[in-house]
Order: sequence, then structure tokens, then C-alpha cells
Amino acid sequence: MQRSTIQSQKSILVVDNTPSNLGLLFQYLDNAEYKVFVAQTEERAWQIATLVVPDLILLDVMTSEIDDFSICEKLKTHFITQDIPVIFITALSETKPRVKGVMPRVVDYVTKPVDPLELLARIENHLTIQELTQDLALAVEQRQMLFEVVDRIRQSLDLKSIFQTATAEICQFLNCDRLSLVRLTQNDITIESQAFSRSEISKNLRQLTIEDFDLKTISTAIKPSQLRPNANLDLDSTDNNKPSRLFVPILLDSSTKANQYHPLWGWLVAERCSPQLWQSQSQTFLRQLTIQLSIAIDQGLLYQQLQNSYQQLQSKNQQLKQLAIYDSLTKVYNRRYFQQQLNKEWRRLSRNVSPLSVILCDVDCFKLYNDTYGHQKGDRCLQQIAEALADTVRRPADILARFGGEEFVAILPDTDRDGAIKVAETMRVAIKQLHIPHCNSLVNSMVTISAGVATTIPNAQDNAKMLVEEADKGLYLAKSRGRDCIAVDRHPLVCAENRQNNDRQWDKRIRRALKKNLFSLYAQPITSLKEDSRQHFEILLRLQDRGQVIAPNAFFDVAERNSLMSSIDTWVINQLLEQLANKGDRSYWQNYQFSINLSGASLNDRSFLDFLSQKLTQYHLPPQLFCFEITEAIAITNIGHIRDFMTSLKNLGCSFALDDFGKGMSSLTYLKNLPVDYLKIDGSFITELHTDRVSKVMVEAINHLAVGIGLKTVAEFVENQAILDTLRHLKIDYAQGYHLGRPQKFTEMI
Repeated sequence: MQRSTIQSQKSILVVDNTPSNLGLLFQYLDNAEYKVFVAQTEERAWQIATLVVPDLILLDVMTSEIDDFSICEKLKTHFITQDIPVIFITALSETKPRVKGVMPRVVDYVTKPVDPLELLARIENHLTIQELTQDLALAVEQRQMLFEVVDRIRQSLDLKSIFQTATAEICQFLNCDRLSLVRLTQNDITIESQAFSRSEISKNLRQLTIEDFDLKTISTAIKPSQLRPNANLDLDSTDNNKPSRLFVPILLDSSTKANQYHPLWGWLVAERCSPQLWQSQSQTFLRQLTIQLSIAIDQGLLYQQLQNSYQQLQSKNQQLKQLAIYDSLTKVYNRRYFQQQLNKEWRRLSRNVSPLSVILCDVDCFKLYNDTYGHQKGDRCLQQIAEALADTVRRPADILARFGGEEFVAILPDTDRDGAIKVAETMRVAIKQLHIPHCNSLVNSMVTISAGVATTIPNAQDNAKMLVEEADKGLYLAKSRGRDCIAVDRHPLVCAENRQNNDRQWDKRIRRALKKNLFSLYAQPITSLKEDSRQHFEILLRLQDRGQVIAPNAFFDVAERNSLMSSIDTWVINQLLEQLANKGDRSYWQNYQFSINLSGASLNDRSFLDFLSQKLTQYHLPPQLFCFEITEAIAITNIGHIRDFMTSLKNLGCSFALDDFGKGMSSLTYLKNLPVDYLKIDGSFITELHTDRVSKVMVEAINHLAVGIGLKTVAEFVENQAILDTLRHLKIDYAQGYHLGRPQKFTEMI
């Protein structure tokens, strides 16, 4: 009799101590293609049952050597044999009393004499029931396993975690020797994750290669529609010498397909070292798992895309932040961030009552550097300077920023004035030690900086802006002293509100004075110490307001901050030329010369030259009548333009004087670049000329230099006869000071 419903060979254990019965039962079962094991004793039956684990047991309960109750108890209580179905073989007369006692532990019984057809039918029925029960239990277990694996997979969006979880759990559940998650790349495969059984033999499995996969099914010529989620599994042909492999394709959704041409992401490859066929339940289970795994990979890839997009967005935001707070050229903080941090530190230190210092630096003669070496080298110079300055500002709370152009500014919280001066000096020395050549510098043959320092204890009534303004005043002072130095404005900081009110009041007074002609021209004589028949005067300005005569040093700073200096210079030129023209014609003024101070605003205003030339023509006054005085600080602002300005007026016949000569180290350099006619020696040398040997030597040297290059010298601040006598001895050309004449109204002087 051939079995038709049970497809694989099943094993049956026959337990009977009667050889004739065993022989007959063995013949029935062997003819039905069962694998038969026999036992004649209880001990032998137990050994075979636990070692072979047969699919069914036939037990004769009529034997005297076998205790049916004992063997059933063992079989049904042991974890290996508890699910094996047991069929009793018993005589009909013994059936009811004998079977009744053991029925809870058996599935059926057959009476003697045994009918082969009945026996085989019952065996086949119970094996079918057993197989269906096992399949159902396996299906339940697989579904539970599927839910658990899917749940764990979906708890993570990290692909690495998903792969490790999936391979480990599936390998253990299917009792694989190796489970591999393989991703298809452009021309190869990548093993994303692998799990192994505990068997030593699994370590000897050959590693998977691209040749193990049928790439014909994923040719670029195949359309994506030909690869569907329920595509057939690829089962390796097995023989006694080859391991068993199961290839399950992993197909992704079209929105996240693995590459440009098809949705195949890769494979799930299950391997067993033995040539064992894969059950259909395992194949179905793996197919269902790969569908869920595909969804998880889809989600993981989407998550990766989102992560990449987020990281790119973060990178862009970081770049925007860098652009927002850093200077693109020098890579130090920019002015905007400096202002934010300065205000922040101002508020903090006003609460903590601690000093706050600011250092404002300026690269000396940087415009000349750009004109000489080009803007690219100028940019590189600024980068080197910024790097060197940053190295001197090392505390976490300290800030270095590019303030604008060639200016840099440092914030030093909790730093008093002495500490700030030390840092500023360190900055100055650090820049000189860079040894950046500057052949046209008016200060040194190397690039240098000047610095202004300001310190205060912040309070709630003032604001941080005033501290920067004080540092700017210190910087201006450093430049006026010749550059390549540090200066501190020693005047106490004025309350911001009072200073602003003061500025507003002065702004109104200056504008009103310009409108109503409240300014007055004054003049101070410049006396010739040699043979010069002309009378020389310096034109000065006073404000007559509210019954007072106010010197310009009281309001010039406000005028400069509020861009009023050019208007004041225009007023002076208009008034002077008008009064001169009204007094006499060209011939009347042949023996006079008037020195007029020009501000940097006017010298840098291209329209002012046109205005001045037009006025000289309008009033028909000889240009030789006028000498224009400029200072070193003004000249350096735009030396090329100012040189052109001076040359244009000299071509008309005007002359120029370099004021405060000797005050700065750069003065000698200016003589090569500016077409001046007079050197006005700074008053700091003159006031101590008769008592200080160094001052006398300096004045003598300046005069010797002037004679050598054909210039005239003028000494300021001549306060007594002793100074005047010394000047005559040194052969200075002109002298000016209270000893020779105090300033008077211009109309009274002429």
C-alpha cells in the first residue's frame, strides 16, 4: 500500500515483545514505506523514542514484559517525546478495562487480530493530524515570531540596528547555520549583516560572492514590473555534498528603490550546512519577513534621507551662522557679533561691578600697502594680522573682531586699564614680529599697528557705545603721536546720556552759528626770524555765542562726529576771501600770507577743490596769498588723493605747511610723498627748547633737514624771550606764539 497524503517518509516505533507480532507489523509498515524501529523491552523502547523521536508509536498493551502505564507516563511527561502520538494494540476482550486506564495518554487503539488496512488508515490519519497540528503550531509560532521581529525592527529607524536584529532573530528561529543580509551594489554585493548558529561547522561556510546570485533577473533590460514582491524564491539545488541555500529577494517601494533601474535592494540568504530541503512553511515565513523587512528598509532609507537632509540643513545653518558672526576674509568675529557681545558683557559686568576694556587697533598706512602691493596681498596681510592678534586674546570670554577695513577691536571682560594696556602692547609687538614688508610705510619698513585703549566699570545708565568711542579717541591719539604705539584717553568717561545731550546741544549751536554767522575769524601773527618782508598770519576760528568767545577745541570733536567740518571750512574760506576782497585788490595783499587749516573731511571731498579754485577765481586774489596747513593724521587718510589735491593748488600758486612736524615717527616719510613748503615744528619740542638738551637737538636736526631739502621751518608755542633767542641761534625761519602775539580778531589785525 502506497501512502498518498504524507509526502515525506515518516518513522514509526513498534513496541512488542512477541517476535511474530513484530515481524507482521514491520511487514505492514515497511510495505507502506514507513521507516520502522522495533523494541521488545521497555528500556529499549525508551532509548529509541528519545534518540530517534519517531513520528508515531505502536504499543502492544498485552505484553507481560512491558508496563504500558509506565512507558506512557515517561513518554507523555518528557519534553522530547510528549507530543508523539501513541496507538495501543490490544485484544478485544481486554479493550475496555485495559485501555480505559491509559486513554488519556494515547490517541487511539487497534484490536487484535490486526487488520492491516485499518491499522494503516488509523496511522495515516493520526500522522496527518500530527502534521497538521505541528504545522498549525509552527504557523502560530512563526506569526508570533513575525510580530515580535517586526515590532523590534520598527522600533528603530537605524538600518544597522534593523539588519542586526533581523538576521539574529531569523537565524535562531529557523535554526540556520548562517543567515546573511546581502545588498546589491552597482557591480558587486555588500554583506550588510550576518548571523551564525553556535555550530562550529557554520564557520566553515564559504563567504558569499557576486557569482552566487543570478544577476540575469536584475538586468537593466528587465522592467521593474517584472520584479514583484511575491517573486519566486531561489532554491539552490541540493545533493549530498552541498549545503542548502535559500535566496529570498528584498524588493523596495518604487519611491525608495535601490537604484535607477529596478527595485531590488538585495537578498536574505538562509544557509544550512546539511543538504536539507526547506519546508514550505519556512519559505512562506521568510517571504513574509522580507516583505516586512523591505518596509523597514524603506523607512530606514527615508529616515537616512531625512537625516542627511537634516545634517545638510544643520551644515547650511552652521555656515549661515558662521557668515552671520564671522568676517569672511579674516575668520575672526565680525562687527555685528562684536556689538552683540559688547552689549552682553556690558550688562553682565554692570551687575557684577567689574571693569570692561576695549582695544581698538588700526593697521598703519594700510592704504599705501594696498596701493603698493595690490589688494590680494593686502587681504593676505589682514589675514596674517588677524591670526596674530587672535593669538594674543586667549581667555574664553575675550573677543577679537574685525571692526571695519583695516581696524580690529578686542573685548576684554574683567580687565582693568593696566591689563588692557599690556594686552595692547602684546598685540603691537606681535604684529611687528610678523615682519611683513611695507616699503612705502610712513612709519616703519614693516607693517605696524596703532591701538587705543579704553576701560570703565559698566553701569545701567550708560551704554557700551561710549567705550568704543573712547577707544577710538585713544587710537586717534596714538596716530597723532606717530603711530606704532598705544594710547589711552585719560579723560573720564562721560555718562552716555549727558554726552549725547551735550552732542545734540553742540550740534544745534554749530548749525545755528553757520546759519547766523556767529563764528568769527581770528588771526595770530607768524614772525619772520630772517629777512622776509611779508607779514604772515594763521587764520583761527572762534565761536561768539551767549556772550562768550569759545575756542574750537570745545566743539571740533562734535563737528567731526556729525560731519560738520567741511561746512566750517567752507564758511572760513568764504568769510576770509570776502573780507580780503573787500579790504583791497590783488596788489594790496602782495606782502601778506595767510595760513588756513583744512580738515580731513574737506581734503577728502573731491568737490572742495573745485569750490576752492572757483572762489580764488571769483575774488581775484593772488593764490600766493594762501598757505594751507594739514596734519600728518589727515594726510595718511588718503595720501594719494591729498597729494593730488596739494599739487593742484600748488600749480595755482598756493603753498602748504605740514603741521605738528616731529610729533610722529612717520613725519620724515611724509616729506617724500607730500609737496609741502613749510614744516611747523610741534610745540612739544619748542616749549622746553631752552631747558631741554634733547628738544634743542631735535629742533636743530629738523631745521637742518628742512634746509637740506629746501623747506622753511616754523616754531609754534614761543612763550618767552629765551625760547625766541634759542630759535634765532638755531636759524629757524619763523616763530609763532603768545610772546610774539596773541590771536586777535582778523578785522583788527589787518
